[in-house]
Formats: sequence, C-alpha cells, structure tokens
Amino acid sequence: MSDPHVSVCVRAHGRPAGLAETIASVLEQSYRDLEVVVSDDSGTVQDVAESFRDARVRYHRNPAPAGAAANLTHAVAHSRGRLIAILNDDDLWLPGFLARTVDVLERHPDVGIVFTDDFFEVGAHRVRRDLPFQPGRHERFLRQLLEHSMPASATVMRRAVWDDGQRTLP
Repeated sequence: MSDPHVSVCVRAHGRPAGLAETIASVLEQSYRDLEVVVSDDSGTVQDVAESFRDARVRYHRNPAPAGAAANLTHAVAHSRGRLIAILNDDDLWLPGFLARTVDVLERHPDVGIVFTDDFFEVGAHRVRRDLPFQPGRHERFLRQLLEHSMPASATVMRRAVWDDGQRTLP
C-alpha cells in the first residue's frame, strides 16, 4: 500500500461522539486518497477510532496529555501524506472540502497553504464565518492572520510548509 496523498491530522481529547462525526465527515469526502491520523490526548477515544474498521483510520495515543499544539505535532509526526490537513475532533467537513483545497494546491505548486471560510452551528442553524481575506493569493498577510486567525480545521498545507515551520520555532 502506497502512502496517501493527504494526511488528515485529528487532534482528539475526550469527545467520543464528536470524534465519530468528525471521522465520518472525512471518510465521506469525495477526495479519497487520504488517511486519518487520530492523536488522542485523553486516552479515551481509541474505541471510536477503531470502530470504523477502515485501514485509512490510524489511532495514536499520546503518552501523557500534552495540550492542543503538542497533540497536533504528534498527529503530524505519525502522518505519511505529502499534504497535511488539520481537523479538530469537534469539527466537520462538507463532502467537497478536500477535493477543492487539494485542487488548488495541485494547480498551483508554488502555493504552500490553503484555507477556507468556515461555519459555526448555532442551534439548528449553520452560520458562515467569513474571513477578512479576499479569495485568491496572499503574499503578505501574516499581520491580518495573527489578528483574525485562520480556522485550523479549514486548513490544508504542503508537508514542506509544516516542516519549515517546525524548524523555525524557537
């Protein structure tokens, strides 16, 4: 079996019902060349990950709770894909999310990261949260990004972008 193109890195922490929905939303993607790497920071969701009985879903437990950032780093360390998608255990993707974001990266090899607007569920309603960025390419938006944040669960990046970020951390 060859390595998947996309590694969906799920940082999980003790929300089994949410995690089940999260994994299902990944497996229902129209884009299929993927793996789901569940990094468990609570030690309580192994049964959920394994209940899918899908070889693309891989479970890894942290030796001890490490926090959100370290949990994501743990997930990425266990991933094999050339692209990394981040997804929290209480978030869902619409079925075409990966197809659209991966397509941007495939058509534009010089683009390192793609992110989208996202939605919040408020009661029975889905409310769109528009980011303050115009669609398209942005070369210099770090200040706005830090002020407004991009939604982690709506982000897909090249592994090289992740690796470069890890090397430049203090």
